[in-house]
Amino acid sequence: MKQNKNNLISDIRKVNKFAVSAEELEHLLKQRYGNESNALEEGLGLLKQLGKYFPKRFIRLEHLNWIFKNEENLLELRKIVDFFEEENGKPFRNSARVVLESQVRKNFYGPYDAAYFKMLESIYGFEIPPGLFPVWITYYSAECAMLRHENNQLSDIEIAFEAGAEIYHLSKQDLSNFYPDLGDIADIDNNSILRVIGVGLKAIAVPVEELPESGWYSSGAKKAIKGGNRFTIGKE
Repeated sequence: MKQNKNNLISDIRKVNKFAVSAEELEHLLKQRYGNESNALEEGLGLLKQLGKYFPKRFIRLEHLNWIFKNEENLLELRKIVDFFEEENGKPFRNSARVVLESQVRKNFYGPYDAAYFKMLESIYGFEIPPGLFPVWITYYSAECAMLRHENNQLSDIEIAFEAGAEIYHLSKQDLSNFYPDLGDIADIDNNSILRVIGVGLKAIAVPVEELPESGWYSSGAKKAIKGGNRFTIGKE
């Protein structure tokens, strides 16, 4: 069944909150789905969700080109917008914006340099002093490594989305109170000590020894670092 051209343009205009014309969106949808009505309705539904959860005119044509490039990218974005149906607080909304923007800027995997932090600041709406960049990188790397350690089925985009939301909380605090050297992390469930190796999304958590009987404090958490759990980060 074919979608009437006039009806499609009309439907697109109803959901279009992007920095993209209705004609460009029509071309994008037709390029991805052809004229099949049900598939076009699915594409329109995703556009409606994106318009609901992203700031007006934030999404540009290059973002949409990446989203509709292939089925894998579409699936990843659907996971994020479906997640928003349950939880769409500011940390998660900002993290989703970082995921999209870093894809089109081609710095999704870094480098985590001045340009990367300028991108974060434009999305977060506040400054991260350059002297605190190493602290941010340390804790983002640890979040990515621990998420991968806890669930190796997560995609890199899911890890970046969840870790970015967590690191947003830290960025709102005075990062000078945190240590650029995180130290080892206790995996209490598996009775082991983990060490984070690598940077950012490429970081992994590697077991280095068994957990000693004393000297670690977890406050009921399943993961901890010496001196506090991994969400109230600090080191003795």
